[in-house]
Amino acid sequence: MKGLLLTVLGLALFFVVVIYLCQGRFIYFPRKYHSSTEGLARVKALSFLSGGKKQYLLLPNREGNVSPKRIWWIFSGNGSVGLDWLELTEAVKNPEVAFVLFDYPGYGFNKGSASPDRIARSIDAAIPAVAESFDLSENDLLQRSSATGHSLGCAVALDFAQRHGLNRVIAIAPFTTMAAMARRQMGTVVVPLLRHRYDNEKSVDKLLASGRQFDLTIFHGDSDNLIPDSMGRELAARDKSNTKIRFLSVRGAGHNNIVGSIAPELVRIWGE
Repeated sequence: MKGLLLTVLGLALFFVVVIYLCQGRFIYFPRKYHSSTEGLARVKALSFLSGGKKQYLLLPNREGNVSPKRIWWIFSGNGSVGLDWLELTEAVKNPEVAFVLFDYPGYGFNKGSASPDRIARSIDAAIPAVAESFDLSENDLLQRSSATGHSLGCAVALDFAQRHGLNRVIAIAPFTTMAAMARRQMGTVVVPLLRHRYDNEKSVDKLLASGRQFDLTIFHGDSDNLIPDSMGRELAARDKSNTKIRFLSVRGAGHNNIVGSIAPELVRIWGE
């Protein structure tokens, strides 16, 4: 009996250690670019350093030298990369709109591995390089910047917005908190072990409490089996004034096909 108890305790400890140390592998699914990856000829790879590691983001080619009045930063879901958005951004014909296709550490051409802190530091490190590429001051860049995110990218976009004062965000299939997602997928027992604690509720609350003008549009598929649309609705309900957050249900859309389902609306909003 004592041997059995020790075996059970040993297995439980092993489970705890694996969940705590290796949880990033359950959250992030990096994809890499190769020299033959389709679409790379239609973008500029802009390099910068973050945490001592060389990182890259992608700037879709633009016609003319018009200074952009609106810069949309695009943040992908955990199994996607910035280049996945290229064709959609190319459908925007407004020469005063530019895009930043952002890849997280460990994704695309980037070294390292992703975490909330490392992603935030990577964005902060990219700001001077992006500003210089558009011949803008950092302040002007941020005043002209908006963000679009899908799934995990919603958390990145909302965190970016509340830290740097962005005035417009599009969140596609957002979760409420990473803890709520962990509880939903693996049970309550893993929540205390969670190190990657993205919290969209907190980011939304900070945006609402800031007193500045901003607009958050939430798209969520009513057939999303990964992140239920109830989470998107909960985030929208935090705006008691009903003036800053708009929730749009996408009929028949799931988690992975929602971007395609709303493509015309995205192109319209981006091109405004």
